[in-house]
Amino acid sequence: MKMDAVLLAGGTLTPDEPLYNESIDGYRCLIDIHGKPMAQWVMDALSASENVGDLYIMGFPARYGLLAAKPTHYLQE
Repeated sequence: MKMDAVLLAGGTLTPDEPLYNESIDGYRCLIDIHGKPMAQWVMDALSASENVGDLYIMGFPARYGLLAAKPTHYLQE
């Protein structure tokens, strides 16, 4: 049986926070970790699981080009 997964990726940084310059448009989940955004690592792991059905991403828009091998749906915060 497959279950859908929800990636809660909300939260933005303000310009006065130390990691703001490491982020893309202030999104915490898009900070680069070893060559790809932090959220992409999670999406890759979920995509690799045979127990995961659809992915629901909450907290950032689809325009940032994160990829998944599973059907992916973007939800607003």
